[in-house]
Amino acid sequence: KEFPDTEEEIAAAFFLIENRLSEAIQRQLYFPGGVRIAVSYGTDDSVELGHLRERILTVASREFPDLRVNAFNKVSLYPQVDHYVRQGKVANVFVSQLGIALLCSVFLAWRNRRLVHRWLSPVWGGMAMSFPLFVATAVLGMTMWGLQIPLDMATASIGALTVNAATDFSLYLALSYQRALARACSKEDALHEALRQQGEVIVADCLLNIVCFLPLSTSSFLPVRELGWMMGVMLVACAAGALIGMAVLLPRCVVVRAHTRGVVTEFASAVSCREGDKQAGRITVAGTFQIPSGPCAGG
Repeated sequence: KEFPDTEEEIAAAFFLIENRLSEAIQRQLYFPGGVRIAVSYGTDDSVELGHLRERILTVASREFPDLRVNAFNKVSLYPQVDHYVRQGKVANVFVSQLGIALLCSVFLAWRNRRLVHRWLSPVWGGMAMSFPLFVATAVLGMTMWGLQIPLDMATASIGALTVNAATDFSLYLALSYQRALARACSKEDALHEALRQQGEVIVADCLLNIVCFLPLSTSSFLPVRELGWMMGVMLVACAAGALIGMAVLLPRCVVVRAHTRGVVTEFASAVSCREGDKQAGRITVAGTFQIPSGPCAGG
């Protein structure tokens, strides 16, 4: 027969079902003298899920003070983890910004050890190299605030990718600019050369990564779908911060020594053209000129 007819048969059926389950599952499904109530709630937003959990616990403590309520599984785990992420991510953003500026400053100071005429200031250069990260973080923050996108485990991972992308673009441009300065280029010529060499590389890198992440935006799972298009926004912000903002700041971070290297030759201070010199076709010219020390001197 399909269904039990008596209470004894029902009790025996439940007893057999319980014995067939593992001990871990028995502890979740059965409790002596207790009642298990399962509540299902469909949402992809852990913030909303956390609010639901708090309302349930509030009602239970107010209406049933003797009732012990334990929230477990994803209902309790996801909101707790995301709350931890939201609190820690804010501090992580500021630490990352300062850390990138400090590391770039140390890196520039190490590369400046052989330069004697023009170099990037380690302090101001490091801050300029961290500017793309600042721009990308600000754009993402304003986008999430405007569209009411929660900061959870999925969207917080974009922060780590932002640090990588912004640092890569900054290094591309700063190192090329520093190499141009080492060849005795002027600040403006060095910037033009760096943009010519690395601008296309940065744009290509940005577009390639956007194409790689774009298929995620078709996912049916909301956090993954948000990750797909938000990565595109982040990469565009990093590229714009490097090619526009950082390009404006770099020439202002250049330190120039007062005396530039060169071979200076001085001639007589007056023009003399004696009769004998005229007849011989010899003329003495007064003036000063400088032989530049590099192939692209201009400033």
